Amino acid sequence: MTDLDALLAELPAQRAYRTLGVSGREDTLSAMFLPFGMDKARRVSNVQGKYALLYLLRGSGDYTGPDGERAPLEPGSVLHRFKGDRFTLDRRRDGQWLEFALVLPDIFVEALCALGTLSPGTRVQVPGVSPLLIEQCRRLVRQLGAAPGHELGRVLADAHALLVSLAEASRERARPAPHAVIVRKARRLLEQHPELRFDIPETIAGLGIGYERFRKLFKLHVGYAPKEYRLRQRINAAQRLLGEGNLSVKEVAARLGYPEVAGFSKQFRQYTGVSPSGFRRISG
Repeated sequence: MTDLDALLAELPAQRAYRTLGVSGREDTLSAMFLPFGMDKARRVSNVQGKYALLYLLRGSGDYTGPDGERAPLEPGSVLHRFKGDRFTLDRRRDGQWLEFALVLPDIFVEALCALGTLSPGTRVQVPGVSPLLIEQCRRLVRQLGAAPGHELGRVLADAHALLVSLAEASRERARPAPHAVIVRKARRLLEQHPELRFDIPETIAGLGIGYERFRKLFKLHVGYAPKEYRLRQRINAAQRLLGEGNLSVKEVAARLGYPEVAGFSKQFRQYTGVSPSGFRRISG
């Protein structure tokens, strides 16, 4: 377990709500860490009633926005859902989903849009997951729950600071890195043919970089070592096949190149927390 994994494992399911008197009416400010349990709806389609930020810390899925734009969600993705947005959120059923959510008062959102901190034209950002950003989220939840009423303005200032930090981290990650092209090519190679077992150092030999250097760069950019990433691609493929329901567990294992069902089931449970047959039941 990495230091980041340990930090995420320590995050409790926390919710902090406060009611503010804003511009002659009551409004809501809330911040929370939300895990996604296997018993909850995988797909959510809704019309957003207020501005809400979703910062994905663990897990994966897909987002479809109000104009039909689609975006894959991975750890480090941020969604800005504005009031009136029609959206669909499709979470993967792997038991890994953990998000930080922030709901802001309407008048505050209007001010942030006027300042340029928020923009309906930018609904998806990818700042990545870092201990610094996580700590900003934790502090916001703690302060919102404990601050007396006359200090809620300071909490709003901290919410503004978090939004700025997420935007800056996203812009920084978007700048081309010297080895970004190599990592993108390697990801495409590792995502191909999940049914085949191949030697990863041999596969990336044509990228013009030594394997140890490549391994460190890949983990820095992607968050997983190449071998771990490859295994996750195979498990994702297994989830898709099991969800379709046309193949037995034994047939899925064979389709993905596992010589034995027992080995496939053990690895599947290790990454998803449930057996292949259990996953099929809850995803059906």
